[in-house]
Amino acid sequence: MALTVVLGSEPTSFQLPLRYQFQKLLGSGSYGVVASFRDATKGKDVAVKRVRRVFDNFLMLRRTLREIKLMRHFRHPNLLQLHEVLLVETGGELYISMELMDCDLDRLVRGRGAALEESVARRFCAQILLGLLHLHLGHVIHRDLKPANIFVRLKELQVKIGDLGLSRGIAVDFAGEALHPLEEHLTEYVVTRWYRAPEVLLARSKYGPKVDVWSVGCILYEMWTAKALFPGKNSVDQLTKVMAVLGSPSEQDQWWIPKESRSLLARSTSTARPRGLAKLPGIPGQQGEDFLTQLLCFDPSRRLSVARVLDGFIATGPGTHVDGGREILVKSEHARALLGPSLRLLH
Repeated sequence: MALTVVLGSEPTSFQLPLRYQFQKLLGSGSYGVVASFRDATKGKDVAVKRVRRVFDNFLMLRRTLREIKLMRHFRHPNLLQLHEVLLVETGGELYISMELMDCDLDRLVRGRGAALEESVARRFCAQILLGLLHLHLGHVIHRDLKPANIFVRLKELQVKIGDLGLSRGIAVDFAGEALHPLEEHLTEYVVTRWYRAPEVLLARSKYGPKVDVWSVGCILYEMWTAKALFPGKNSVDQLTKVMAVLGSPSEQDQWWIPKESRSLLARSTSTARPRGLAKLPGIPGQQGEDFLTQLLCFDPSRRLSVARVLDGFIATGPGTHVDGGREILVKSEHARALLGPSLRLLH
């Protein structure tokens, strides 16, 4: 295979077919390095993720293969699309070519320290939920939703969910609730801490699709305010920050917490009066508070599913307006067309 090498320090060198013309580095992390290229053959710009020595680390290999498999399987306007996978056998490097977006949501919001307009935040939230619905209908939970894993196309005001490396297929019942069969082992080390639902912290491997709904609530608040809602430093601090806002859960809302996690809950409980969502700055009115409350319900059995949240968008007609009044989600046939065939599976 003819290769072109992008010169630079060893961790950021790319070896790709000659048709890929390097443009610029986009970012790096534990997963590898991402850069933008021009695919001269197809005449379009792409993002290429380079995973180094993928066969040397079993966990990285499993995560990478899982991401490739899921990206190949799922096709949706609000899920990042895979173009091509290239393997360089000599160095054990794997290259994943994906569609190129302008930036991620973290850079757009917290990077510039400015909240989004309420209508734009609502539009982005609706698209995140639509992408999640497609995953959940396929019995897959994302498990690592955060602003850095949501990618933005600025001109079109479009967002796409990416980084499916921690996503996982699970067994669910007809209502979409996780069944947790004995052979299913879910890791507790998922979801970046600030966006981690209480059941991930307290119920360990007994969680389901609604962990993603909690993450969406945290992300929505961040779009409204440019600040993290629950920026915990560790598991205890994370739960403490959650209860400082939402209050300590009632006995009725603690039914799902196993005995071995009750001490962690007790250490995180404060006698101080909770602030409540209504007292937090930046939430757009009673409607915004009510909507966020549905996403951030401590008891996962009472937290709305993605399907129910989207159904509420249609039923209440929240009137998401962008670009001088153009409606994105309203109680109309347009909203139902936006949901497409998935809507028939909501009930």
